[in-house]
Amino acid sequence: MRMLLLLPLLIIKRVSDLVSGVSGLGVYTETDISSCGSPKVCMNTSINMGLMRVSNFTHCCNTDICNNKTVTAALSEDINGRKCYTCTDMGCDQTLHCEGEEDRCISATVIGNPWVAYTGAKFEGIPTVYEEGEYPNVYYNDDISSLELVTEDLHNPQITLYEEENYKGRSLVLHCETNLLYGTFNDTTSSHKVQRGAWVLYQHQNKGGYIEVARAGRDVPQYTWFDNRLSHVRPMKPGNSSVKAEIQWDKKTVNTKSVIINSITGVNYGSEKQTFTTELSREFSGSVTESFVFSNSTHVSYGTKFSFSLYGVSQEHSFNISNTFTVEKGSSNTRTTTKSIKVTLPASIPPGTKLTVNIVRKEVTVRVPVMLTITSNSNTVVEYGEFFCEDGNTIDTEFREEKISR
Repeated sequence: MRMLLLLPLLIIKRVSDLVSGVSGLGVYTETDISSCGSPKVCMNTSINMGLMRVSNFTHCCNTDICNNKTVTAALSEDINGRKCYTCTDMGCDQTLHCEGEEDRCISATVIGNPWVAYTGAKFEGIPTVYEEGEYPNVYYNDDISSLELVTEDLHNPQITLYEEENYKGRSLVLHCETNLLYGTFNDTTSSHKVQRGAWVLYQHQNKGGYIEVARAGRDVPQYTWFDNRLSHVRPMKPGNSSVKAEIQWDKKTVNTKSVIINSITGVNYGSEKQTFTTELSREFSGSVTESFVFSNSTHVSYGTKFSFSLYGVSQEHSFNISNTFTVEKGSSNTRTTTKSIKVTLPASIPPGTKLTVNIVRKEVTVRVPVMLTITSNSNTVVEYGEFFCEDGNTIDTEFREEKISR
């Protein structure tokens, strides 16, 4: 749940008159309290939790001159144009309108691409980056005045740092998180250009100190207070994407080949049948291997999971596989199942005959393109991966007889 809170500066006082108002589900309750209190109670708050709103209005003084005074305040019902999104059982797309002077966020849940919170209006002041996740405590919670969604494509990021103003002097091109302390660019940057993505620039190594936010299309030709203070750089992380996978059966390719995995030969020079082998059968191992491969330039984020149906390939080719295949970005995405297969051998060799028995494995390889529709916030990208299946569970015997001279 997201709440809106206004916390003005605390004033050290001794005696206070307090009006507390609670409004929820169409019911409004107001309570007056007059008492001595510690400085920490001398503040005004207004919290909007969607179903309930709570306001505290305090009048403080450090003598007894206010003992006979009262404070009158009512919950403002005027929508001020500000709003944020709150979570309910129906999802996190419910709009919560701010009223009166409410304009402060004190907790946040980020779904999708990052947000940048600023202490000043119009995206100015001290920035704080919130990537996908839960934030029970928010930095500068009593000073946040504007929030901006990062809409850039955060895959394959690139930033160029320049030693001098106006993109002059030595330059350094980066594509990933970098601690500048161990190079020659620590505390030397005076300007930058972002080619792709969005970046967080840190004052100190290991992501310490104050930060600046660098965005694609917002080049900075001249640093101000941040000049020659950049020590750590990292790209913002994209939010988890939803992936819809559709296997393209009409574009599959099938290859079949036979491989001799064992061969047994027996020769009978006599006039009577001879025993070929004392074994009535032999046991071999068969297997089915399935795998999925992403394209080299995939937009799927690490840890993203999705599944697709294998009903077509399992039915058409009689493969001994499950009806679905689950993929997780970052894992091997390969599974192999094995089983033992017994092959019957002939019991005897006819007279004057050379008998050759070949154990043959039939290997069927199926390759199928898989269309991936990747959605992150309002951005949709279509790319292709490949599903691969190799079945080696079919093992047969071939008999070849050849007459010989005795």
